[in-house]
Amino acid sequence: MNVLAILPGFIPSTIIGILKPLAKLEQQGEIKLRVRLHKLSLFISYDIKWCDVAVFCRNCECEDLSVLYELKKMGKKVVYEIDDNFEEIPLTTEIGIYHRSFFRLHVLKRFFELSDVTRVYSKRMFQRATAHGAHPQLIRGYFDESMFDGLSRRPSDGIVRIAYPTGRIDDQKLEKLIFTALQLILARFSERIEVHLWRKSLPEELRGVKGVVLHSITRRYDRFIRSFYQAGFDIGLAPGIDNPFFHSKTNNKYREFAGCGIAGAYSNILPYSDSVIHEHSGLLVGSTPNEWATAIERLVLNDDLRSRIIKNATNDVLSNYSFKKFVQSWRLCLFQRLLQKNESPEWLFSPKQVTVFNLVQFPNKQSKTDQRYEYFHLAMKMLPNSLFEQFNGAASYLKSGCKKKVCASIFLINNDADIRLIAKLLPVTTSAIIDTVAYEGDIEKAIGKLWYCATNLPISFIVSTKQAKVSLIIQSWPGLVLTVEPEEPSISHEFSLSGYPAAYLDLLEKHIRYAPLMIKSTRIVKFIDRTAHRYQIWKTRFESLTMFIKLLLGSRKF
Repeated sequence: MNVLAILPGFIPSTIIGILKPLAKLEQQGEIKLRVRLHKLSLFISYDIKWCDVAVFCRNCECEDLSVLYELKKMGKKVVYEIDDNFEEIPLTTEIGIYHRSFFRLHVLKRFFELSDVTRVYSKRMFQRATAHGAHPQLIRGYFDESMFDGLSRRPSDGIVRIAYPTGRIDDQKLEKLIFTALQLILARFSERIEVHLWRKSLPEELRGVKGVVLHSITRRYDRFIRSFYQAGFDIGLAPGIDNPFFHSKTNNKYREFAGCGIAGAYSNILPYSDSVIHEHSGLLVGSTPNEWATAIERLVLNDDLRSRIIKNATNDVLSNYSFKKFVQSWRLCLFQRLLQKNESPEWLFSPKQVTVFNLVQFPNKQSKTDQRYEYFHLAMKMLPNSLFEQFNGAASYLKSGCKKKVCASIFLINNDADIRLIAKLLPVTTSAIIDTVAYEGDIEKAIGKLWYCATNLPISFIVSTKQAKVSLIIQSWPGLVLTVEPEEPSISHEFSLSGYPAAYLDLLEKHIRYAPLMIKSTRIVKFIDRTAHRYQIWKTRFESLTMFIKLLLGSRKF
């Protein structure tokens, strides 16, 4: 079996979840493996032809979709692995804003829909994937104790070393909670404990406090975990945030602490509350500084409790989270789960196909149409080989020869007059996407009329949630109806799958298949336009640089 791994980068998730287990299968002669980075794959088309199975992990860029679509059009099997809930990541951090962008969520949804197997690590992610039409496989992570072969832990010297191994600031309240607790503990046991942090600078709560050790952050997971083991820490802290995003995570810290011989204290929430047994394999702690201080104090003072937790947790991890079992989960995925036949959707298109859309607006005193245009424009930016022409009114649309080379016409309607005009325009369109969100009339009657006029014409609707609730036609429509909340602020639209841009992007992709095959001249024209644009940019830069050099040399001729 030829397996192609297409990864966003060499990060812990891809190394631990993809590369190590697949490399093991390759060593055992069960597969042939190629590894590619999605941004550095110059000859990816040859790799696609070579592979039987393509494996993705956390891929969420539009470029990844092009590869996914090409794979599915060629009938290749696809496995998608994801260990984070990007759809529910808070927008309070830069990484949250990055992953919640509507087009990245759209990519995520497409991977769920089109992958033959989606590997997830939590029940919540299993539910999210299933909701998007995925074929999920719920798996357990692992801890590979062979990483420590030839290494030894620092022997005990009477100092109790407490580790809080995270370099990310996910939540300011969480940081304040844990550092306040550590401040209390350091005040009580300053002579017998050390607190170890991985960050650039000391938090405000611990500045000037004796017993705090800072470590630099390393991006090499294997190097970090080996040094973490050798340091001989006694207590590990794993506080969490009580929200859906954190509940969707894996119990990494539990496996790491147990594998490194460390007694752990964990927030009493998922993912730890269903894997850690309180006072048996760890301590489950509440959400206040005093509760954390009390839990840490118990572990500092009670050597027997620490030893018992370490023994039980280590046995649990070695028995239930072994590397051997994880490799077996991949073997099951590749050689059994992928035998199940999953049909690819009819709307799949070639990513290289150049397409043209028409956007038709009608005169309207309200501002909603303008906002919808902005959202449409955002969606179009995510289709690099697609163009669009905008028309203000039916007359300019008809004069354009609207059906030539166009895969779909998008109509933004506001009132009954627009409905009547569109009913006349539908016969001369290839396919139609009709946005009725701003329409305040009888939506049942309006859609019924348009449906009647669109005999044998592929047609989709974007409607409001309110309209969907009152219309039996919408509720029974076969397939392509998407609902949005028009009154939501722009942040809700641009950072979710239920907003306007995501709705437009979904339907635009599904209508590309109705486009006639584009002649090469269209691509050539677009290439020439793009080249001319770049030439103008570099010409301006060169002229500016030349002028700057002349000024430095004393020239004052302008």
